[in-house]
Amino acid sequence: MKKNLPLSPHLQIYKPQITSVLSIAHRITGFSLNLALVLTTIWIVSISLGDIYYQNFVQLFQTLFIKFVVYLIVLAISYHALNGIRHILWDLGYLIDSSPMRGAANKSCQTNQVKPRKEVRLRSNNDGI
Repeated sequence: MKKNLPLSPHLQIYKPQITSVLSIAHRITGFSLNLALVLTTIWIVSISLGDIYYQNFVQLFQTLFIKFVVYLIVLAISYHALNGIRHILWDLGYLIDSSPMRGAANKSCQTNQVKPRKEVRLRSNNDGI
């Protein structure tokens, strides 16, 4: 007979913190940048196949939808790169304190014109809790 054990903590219990949201966004942008690899591959293949294929590729990239996709790819590259630098600094032991960490996370968002919903104050051992 099964006992009624408590469930593991779930995403519905925790309030999202800016660092966790940015980490999830980092993974999403990293995965979605595979689209940029596909488009780059199509570009290189169209060049190698000749002028007709390359002209078709150029015409495709004149559409508003593809221009918007390229814009999103550029935003994803810049966000992913800046957030990757922040992760490397964390691995080296820098920006671990909560106030510079929030500052680095906010700077990563501001560079890409993405505003965090609200800033969550992280608890430290000095808060008396």
